[in-house]
Amino acid sequence: MTVVVDESEPKVRESLPGARILRRVLWLLVVAVVSGLAYSSVLVGSMGGGFGGFDSDGNYVDAEGNTTTTPPLQINAIVHANPAIPVLIGIMVLAAIVLVLRVARDEVIALRILDVAMLAIAAVAMCSVVAGYAWFFATGLDYWTGSGIHYTGFPFASVNVTTQPMPAP
Repeated sequence: MTVVVDESEPKVRESLPGARILRRVLWLLVVAVVSGLAYSSVLVGSMGGGFGGFDSDGNYVDAEGNTTTTPPLQINAIVHANPAIPVLIGIMVLAAIVLVLRVARDEVIALRILDVAMLAIAAVAMCSVVAGYAWFFATGLDYWTGSGIHYTGFPFASVNVTTQPMPAP
């Protein structure tokens, strides 16, 4: 017994109502997920240093080179993705779908709205990475005076900062 399979039909037929719009919404979701994951995985960095050290006798020295009894501070700053950007990307997806439902009078306008949303989402993710890195590496270590999370690069990046005394030699 032979089974005949007709492979001439595509998996998604263009004759289905709204097939092109649904395909574009699927691509919008793919672009949003990939952009959010790329932003979260690419925006990672660190810098660290101290304000002082040791002299030849093993005594602590402050940033000006004066001998001190208290150990100088070591500062470590780690930049990472801020959760606000993936949330913004999700809001942009929902806004694009709502805009299509409310504004689009035909398929061409709906597809244009979805295309613009895809470009905007990718641009937000890329610009957030660039702005987060630029802000982080432009900020000197002397800015970080205490431990905790600093949101001065908000919403592009967050920074975890730890300060601790320099360990004994």
